[in-house]
Amino acid sequence: MAEPKSTASRSQPLVLLPATMMGRFQHGTMLRRVAHPLTPADLPGKRVGVRSYSQTTAVWVRGILQNDYGVDVDRVHWVTFEDGHVPEYREPPGVERAGADKNLLKMLRDGELDAAIYGADLPNDPDQLDTRSGSGLAEMVRAASGCADQPHGRRAAEARRR
Repeated sequence: MAEPKSTASRSQPLVLLPATMMGRFQHGTMLRRVAHPLTPADLPGKRVGVRSYSQTTAVWVRGILQNDYGVDVDRVHWVTFEDGHVPEYREPPGVERAGADKNLLKMLRDGELDAAIYGADLPNDPDQLDTRSGSGLAEMVRAASGCADQPHGRRAAEARRR
């Protein structure tokens, strides 16, 4: 068992347990409209919605975009809908907060967002959103490369060249 630790902002003990509550590849959590295909290279300058900038799924997807596909995630225009889970956290400069009357799914459907990152609750809207199994970032890359049977990303391309 892990030894109790104190958090910086609280005097209550915190016990860390190495338990996975939910595991999955995060590539399928970034959605786009069917009528407006995108590749990872297209994302800088585009508006991408996410519930919270510090949401775990969003952190994973930004890392995948940056490390595997070479996307400058600081050039993506991030639009958030709620605060992070830690009260002291502040979003980085350039992150826009959507109005209280706005909805992530509606903004994506209406074209106010170019793409969106979802957590566990992926919307079911196959006519407007690319929500097929295996869609998301992986589908964006397959569409851009024309290759559906090979691993993708910058590291995979470098490995194929060796």
